[in-house]
Formats: sequence, structure tokens, C-alpha cells
Amino acid sequence: MSTEQKNLSAVEGLDEMARALATVSDDLLASYERLERRSQHMEHELERRVNELETILASLPTGVAVRDAEGRVIRSNAVFDALHSNAEAADILNTDGECALMGADGTERHVYRKSSLITSAKGELVGSVEIVDDRTEVRQLSERIHDMNKMAALGTMASGIAHEIRNPLNAVQGYSELIRRELADDKKLGAWSNSIVAGVKEVDAIISSLLTIARPEPLHLSEFSLEDLCADAATRAIDGDSSLWTIELNAPAQEIEGDKIKLRQALRNLIANAVNVQPEGGEIRVTATVDSGRNTFLVEDSGAGFNHSTAARCREPFFTTRADGCGLGLPLVETIVRLHGGALEIDPNGSDLGGALISFWIPSNPRN
Repeated sequence: MSTEQKNLSAVEGLDEMARALATVSDDLLASYERLERRSQHMEHELERRVNELETILASLPTGVAVRDAEGRVIRSNAVFDALHSNAEAADILNTDGECALMGADGTERHVYRKSSLITSAKGELVGSVEIVDDRTEVRQLSERIHDMNKMAALGTMASGIAHEIRNPLNAVQGYSELIRRELADDKKLGAWSNSIVAGVKEVDAIISSLLTIARPEPLHLSEFSLEDLCADAATRAIDGDSSLWTIELNAPAQEIEGDKIKLRQALRNLIANAVNVQPEGGEIRVTATVDSGRNTFLVEDSGAGFNHSTAARCREPFFTTRADGCGLGLPLVETIVRLHGGALEIDPNGSDLGGALISFWIPSNPRN
């Protein structure tokens, strides 16, 4: 083969290789474009799934967190962050089960924690999922139901024995009055008789309160002056010399609708509580307002006030911080308020007078 033929053959071979290389390049380019489109699709799909997961996590009412193998939180929702932001919660929430957390503002929260390990296909630990459920409202509702059941049982008992108790009480009171009249000149026996009568009236008031709480009578609605109601309740709340207490009344001379007797009793109980916690005297402020379809009553004092623990428990029947208290005052107030379709509220932060701030509201058109 001549040199010219060899050169021609070589050129033809190079051309063939070039065509083959071009074909391979075209195939590689097409494959790359397909891979790029597939990669973009997978990225979009992954982004969509991540956004979907984030949306689900954000909308969950429970706290959720994902941890890596070292226990570090790599993803969490806002509910978890809010619960876990408390320094005291950090150690407590490392164990499964229910526990109580004290918030920075002093309020107690009840949470339930459950965690599950995440392992790879080879059985290696890669992390964990943690769920924290705030059960405070459920617990409060359960306690309210428990209190209602307890008061219903007490009411049934009180209804059954009220007649039997009141008959001998009336006899005790009657004979005490007779003794006081017969021995009018004996101051010591007269004072004892007065104490007996006062004790009988107190027992009768406790029985009446139990019956009202357990089996409240229907409302007897009427229209009356808000200003007159507050003034009357304040007068009835103080037994004896009122000069020790400064009572500020802020109420408009406006007509409202409700059960005047029951509302006066509720307001009187709150004012009497403010008086009793300040036996040496102090300030009391009573404010009544009409706004946005509701009537609101606030009673403030300059006494010791509530701490967060007593503020949470003072609604419980028979719970009292006073040695001479029976613990039925606030439950009775709440019963009357709920009967009107309203709500009792206790501000754990207290009043600017330095003591407690207790309020209740009833709708402008109360239940009948």
C-alpha cells in the first residue's frame, strides 16, 4: 500500500472516530440534559415535600422535634420551641411521661412527652422524633368536672340532711334567744348567747351555700341600677364599723338586666373577701362597666393577694387560706356567674393596689 493510500486510510479512520465521538457526545449531552431535568424535578419534589412537612409541623397543636444521633434538635415546630424555651423544662423533657412545668411567669403547665428512635436499614441509630403534648387545659377541665361531681354529691347530701339539721339549729337559736332575754342583766351569758346565735346563722349560711352551688335556683330577671347594686353589696359586705376600710365605688347609674339578689350576693362575697383579708383595714376598689354586650365587675384590694398556686386553687370548693374561712365564697360566686352565662376571672398578677384582683362578667342578655 502506497503512502498516499495509507494517509487516506488514516484520514478515513479519524473521520470515523470523530463521527463516533460526536455521536457519543450527543448521547452524553442528551443523557446529561435528562439527568438535569430529573434532578430539577427531584429538587422541586423534595422542596415541595419539605414545605409540606414544615406546614404540617407548624399546624400541629402538639410540639414536635427531630433530633440527630447526638440528641441535637435539627428541626422543630413553634409549639415545641415555646414549651422548651423554659430553662426548667430542658431537663424535665428528657424523659417520657407526664410532668409539670413552671413557666417564667409562674403559671404551671402539664405536658406529656413521648419519643421514638429512628434507625437506618442497617439498624444504626440516626436520630429520634420527640412529641410533647400540652395537656394543661384538659387537666383543668378534668379538675372542673371532678369539682362539679364533688359539689353535686355534697349538694345531694346537703339536700337530704338540710331539713334535719335546720330543725335542731332553729331550736338552738330559739332557746339561745330565750336565755338572752331571761338573763338580760348577765352580760357574760348574754355574750355567750349571742355567740351561739351567730354560730347557728353561720352553719345555716354554709348549708344554703352548698344547696345554691349544687342545685342553683332559676334566675329571676329584672332591671336595676348598676350603681345601686354595687353600693348595696358594699354595705352588706361589712358587718359593723366600716371606718377601717376605704371603699371606692366606680359604677354608672345605668340599668342592667339580671338576677339582682344573686348578683348582689356574688358581689357582696367578693367585697367581703377583700375585707376579711385586711382585718386591720385597707383599700378596696369596686368597678362596674357596661361594654360590648357584657357587664363587668372588678373587685380589688390592698391585701396580701394571691400567689400563682392559690390563684389556681381558690376556685376549688372548701379551699381557703383563712383559718376562719369555709372555702365556699368563690365557688358560690362562680355558680351565680355561670348561671347568668358569664365567667369568673382571677388575675394572678393582682391589682395595682397591691392585693388581689377578681372580676366577673355577665352578658347583657343573661340566661333565663
